[in-house]
Amino acid sequence: MRTFLPKILALLAWGTYGGAALAQTPTLEFAAGAGNPTGNGPSIANQVITFQNNTDNPTTSNTFATYTPTLTATFALSNQQYTNNQYSSTGMGVTFGAGNNANGTSASALALFPLINLLSGTGNTSSLYTSANATSGGIDVTVNRSVELTTDVMVLPTPVPANQRYQYADLTITFNRPVVNPVVHLTGLGGSFAFTNNNTTTTNGFTSELDLLTSGITLSKLSGSSELTVSATGGASNLGQITNPTTNPGANTGSGAASGSVLVSTPAAGITTLQFRVYLRPLAAGGQIHDTNTHAGDGWLIGVSELTPLTGYVFEDVNYGGGSGRPSTASGAVVRPGATVELYNSSGTLVGTTTTDATGQYSFSVLPATYTVRVVNSTVTSSRTGYAAGLLPVQTYNGTSTRVGGENPKYTDAAANSGSQTLAALSSGTVTPESIASVTVGGSTGNTTGPDFGYNFDTVVNTNDTGQGSLRQFITNANALGAEASLAQAGSNTTGALPTGAETSIFMIPSGGAVAGLLASNNGGPASQLTSAGVASIAPATALPTITGANTTIDGSTQTQNIGNTNNVTLGTGGAVGTAGTALVQLNGREVQLVGSRGTYDGLTVNAGTVTVRSLSIYGFANDISVSTDVTNTLIERNVLGASAASFTDPGANARSTGQGVYLNNSDNGTVRNNLIGFSGGMGIWVYGDNNGANNNTISGNELRGNGQEVNVNGEGLAFDGLELQGASTGNTVSGNLITASLGNGIDNFGNTVGGNTITGNTISNNGVGIVNGTGQEGSGIRLYAATNLTTVSNNVLSGNNGSGVLLENAAAKVTISRNSTFGNTRLGIDLLSNADANTTATTYNGNTGSTSNVTLNSATTTGANALANYPVITAATISGTNLIVTGYAKSQAAIELFIAQPNTSTAASPNNLFGQGKTYLTTVTEGTSDNDSRTGLTYTGNVNGFNQGSDTNANGFSFTIALTTAQQALVTAGVKLTATSTLSNATSEFSGIVNVNTAPVPNTLTNANIPNTNGATVLSPNLSGAANGTANGATNTISYYTLTSLPSSGTLTYNGTVLTSSNIAATQLTPALLNKLTYTPAAGFSGNVSFTYTATDANGVVSTTNNNGGTVASGPATYTIPIGIADVTVSLGGQTTLNAGQPTSPITATFTNEGPSTATNVTRTVALPTGATVTGLQQAAILPAHF
Repeated sequence: MRTFLPKILALLAWGTYGGAALAQTPTLEFAAGAGNPTGNGPSIANQVITFQNNTDNPTTSNTFATYTPTLTATFALSNQQYTNNQYSSTGMGVTFGAGNNANGTSASALALFPLINLLSGTGNTSSLYTSANATSGGIDVTVNRSVELTTDVMVLPTPVPANQRYQYADLTITFNRPVVNPVVHLTGLGGSFAFTNNNTTTTNGFTSELDLLTSGITLSKLSGSSELTVSATGGASNLGQITNPTTNPGANTGSGAASGSVLVSTPAAGITTLQFRVYLRPLAAGGQIHDTNTHAGDGWLIGVSELTPLTGYVFEDVNYGGGSGRPSTASGAVVRPGATVELYNSSGTLVGTTTTDATGQYSFSVLPATYTVRVVNSTVTSSRTGYAAGLLPVQTYNGTSTRVGGENPKYTDAAANSGSQTLAALSSGTVTPESIASVTVGGSTGNTTGPDFGYNFDTVVNTNDTGQGSLRQFITNANALGAEASLAQAGSNTTGALPTGAETSIFMIPSGGAVAGLLASNNGGPASQLTSAGVASIAPATALPTITGANTTIDGSTQTQNIGNTNNVTLGTGGAVGTAGTALVQLNGREVQLVGSRGTYDGLTVNAGTVTVRSLSIYGFANDISVSTDVTNTLIERNVLGASAASFTDPGANARSTGQGVYLNNSDNGTVRNNLIGFSGGMGIWVYGDNNGANNNTISGNELRGNGQEVNVNGEGLAFDGLELQGASTGNTVSGNLITASLGNGIDNFGNTVGGNTITGNTISNNGVGIVNGTGQEGSGIRLYAATNLTTVSNNVLSGNNGSGVLLENAAAKVTISRNSTFGNTRLGIDLLSNADANTTATTYNGNTGSTSNVTLNSATTTGANALANYPVITAATISGTNLIVTGYAKSQAAIELFIAQPNTSTAASPNNLFGQGKTYLTTVTEGTSDNDSRTGLTYTGNVNGFNQGSDTNANGFSFTIALTTAQQALVTAGVKLTATSTLSNATSEFSGIVNVNTAPVPNTLTNANIPNTNGATVLSPNLSGAANGTANGATNTISYYTLTSLPSSGTLTYNGTVLTSSNIAATQLTPALLNKLTYTPAAGFSGNVSFTYTATDANGVVSTTNNNGGTVASGPATYTIPIGIADVTVSLGGQTTLNAGQPTSPITATFTNEGPSTATNVTRTVALPTGATVTGLQQAAILPAHF
């Protein structure tokens, strides 16, 4: 107090500390700061003081800073006993900010929140105060402040009797959050009144005293002047007192006034209210304590300090994406208010419980010691829209980055402490405190920073069926929480960064090894939850929640990315599919699998848009994945469906799924790609749509194996296929898949008359294994009912199916079947059912069986699938050089696809084997375009190429010369069989009858015998057929005629009486039967060689383009050479060959001999006589020309 004197003197006193510097222990103290009072009283209004952080405590160079979380103390006066105080403007006995007045009886104004050195003289030094328990010093009277009160003595009688104590008011200090062991600082308990009587000045003292009214706490003196007395008992409630027992109190500390610090020992949980009853005790002897000229009272200060509380934050790491836990500074972290935080001492005893404030901060006012902080996980909320009770997060951070999932991710977090449990008692069975962290408060560093705790609602950390950290809980969380568009999860799966704008499951199921975010099990980390195969196997006992949250992704590859490739096996056939040889995916063993209770419920059910299911193994359910009506943009990829994560094999009758691998129920625009889907009781993939259809889905790159296991009739596979496009489903694309070993059809679209689907680039093989007796009902590669919209089947490999490659039911239409490789199917390559064999009996579900033909012969009157489009009738196929020449009949403008055929495999009694399955596509030609046969309106019937191919009365002829590529030349050789299809108005026929490929005729280059130039018309020998040029390939390739392409340069060729000229040789056909009518007449006097060239045309109208010259085949026509010689006749004479002039001779004989190679026709024989000789005795006739 200040002494009642005419003037008030404020003295400054600086405290000092000797010895070594002490460790800093920041305390919250009273000092100037934002919001704290700066005005004067008198006032009885509540005074609210905001604590400031003394970061330099306990040194005297106090530095203050604003502290979060804010701690305030509200001082309130109540229960005033003197309420009609005429000496104070407040009218009350106790007043804030009032001062004595030497010049009048009314209280003067004084600062409401003054410096501590305002009062009590020079003895009021900093050394009297202690800022916190066990830490001496720390209060600077020149910097720290306190609340000023005056206990007004003017309301008391004067003089006062001896030994009196007067009750004045109750003072309540309320804290906005619990404080533990605060320290109350009191300054100037004591004052005096001095008066002069008979020149003698008398000073009578009085002092304010405080009785504790708050139970459960204890008062004790920490430091202060000798006058300051603190008792743990006594007072109005026998709870303790703060008194100044000096007989005659004074105004100055150390000289009758009490100042110092009082420890308020609280329960561990702290207190929020501290209440005192204010008394005034005059000097023990009694006497005068005021007069009527001045104002007197005991002015005193009260302040509070406490250690800086232990604080930390609870936050939601919205974008946690796996791996190491992230601190609150991570992108996307959002502080969470309202989370329950518990504090335990080193013995595990509960010290206190609090909740995080609006900034996500928790705080505990505690003494220096080691504690354990625990967060009750169920009280941590999400900042995202849609949060509701029951959504449970997973710890990702507890001050360290290696405790993702909490202390034991297999367990769930214990409930909040009931108030009396130890930390250890919270663990029971499969529950435990998951979020705990140890912290030491104070010590050499003065630490008051507690651990932060981070949480995420997308993390899966155990294989439990239910509860915190389970897949079921993730789905529940994702269904409820919104704002997916703002997500940017900071992690990866095995293919790259997690997508933004989607909510992806973050699998972090421990393997026992050390990975980012988890310690190894032998180093304090969690035990492995994986099977011996390295798989996190989840077995839901009931159906998992339907996925109703849009943009949700369940991605098992995050387990692979975050924990490791713990199931390193290769699954799937691989290889290539379709005619283009597209690579088929193989999968590494999946690290997460779902195993159902065989057929009881579906594995995953999707009922929201843009949902992804990736990299899981799912089997043992009804449907492994079911997508609901009107759901769009579902992505199902890289899963193993119908088999375990470690082996893509049938799990067996007691374990396999009873329904479909994937069930798209009226869902649109989805994608099912790169999955292994097998061994389902029903379809591998069922694209089902009622009147609206399941439309515009893409099914690509999957291996569908062995589906349709559990539906049969009389031991035969029925209705359940590799893939079903059913109902009104349209616009779907099936590409790049391997569909094999289905019990029924490879692909079926039972009852789907809408069509409009595309099936391209697949390998559809060895289906129909459910046909055990050869009379099964379904087993074709593809069965189609489509009619309304264009359905395309192209570039597929269709082989080994126990039925046809493609089977069209009788009402099917607008089905284009193009460029497939079809072979080895037990019925036809393409089977168009007629109305006569509609899908009404067991034998026609899959086409006729046994020796009954499946071929629908060409006709102008029958009706059925694709309007029973007529297949082309190939009359001949001939290799001519590097060209293939194909002739036959087709409808006008039909697109004709040519294939190397594999004949159908049927009994000899069936004509099936006379018709092809097109194994290797060669080319497409169009009737009437680049067509060498312009004939129209043609009729054919009966056998063509030796067997019945039906009939037509309005066909066009075709003849195409097709340039073969180098690769095709190696394939298309003599004896290879061809077949073809015809497509007109988007409707494709069955495959045509097969035809053998023949070689083109090859005429020989020949040389005739020498002809004398004197000869007349001579028959050529050898004739043009001089070798078996072409006949070796059968009757269909015999020579029809020869055609000269040039004439001899000399002489004349005549055929059957007609002289051949350059103007008529092209039109003159030299038939084999009349080759003896081909003659040559030499020109008179000519000798030498002449030649002409010629070609051969076979019975198929194919003209030769090469010739054979002594075994060497060369391009171009054959050459026929004719040698022309002069006649070589010699003469010899006999008898008298010497003549004497004038003398007769004896007879002379002349002998003529033909020395030439041929008959010397028209040669004149002569003998030359000497000049003057005459011939007698020779008849004229004897010397006429004669023929040798």
